[in-house]
Amino acid sequence: MDIHINLDSEFKLKLPLITIMALGEICVFTLFVILGKFEHGVTIRQSFIRTALPFLICWFVISPWLGSYKMSTLYSLKQTIWRIPLTWILCGFIAIIARFILTDRPLVMNFVIVSIAVQGLALIAWRAMFMAITLRFKNNHL
Repeated sequence: MDIHINLDSEFKLKLPLITIMALGEICVFTLFVILGKFEHGVTIRQSFIRTALPFLICWFVISPWLGSYKMSTLYSLKQTIWRIPLTWILCGFIAIIARFILTDRPLVMNFVIVSIAVQGLALIAWRAMFMAITLRFKNNHL
């Protein structure tokens, strides 16, 4: 018996864009860990498990439900500027709490502020770059 999954053309168009967006966001979280490694002298493995993993999991579990991967958010600077920071603040604080509980690390207010601010700005910057590049590519190839 042959199982055939029929994906509509709109989904086929969205999937590569969402995949690229998600890979870029993984890079944002990973770069934050790498910068933290140089600043604090911990191993990449420790930093990734203690820091990137809680943020990655919270972002990719919660943000899609709050519209972060809708085409209207991916291609509207107005939507990106209000939706992504609000979504990130929620995800970031949940990740901080999870990190605090799971790693038995102290809750340091400087880390909370820096991690929420730096990663939030980096997510917005990545999304703005994505929007500019893909719109330029689309306009040049029509």
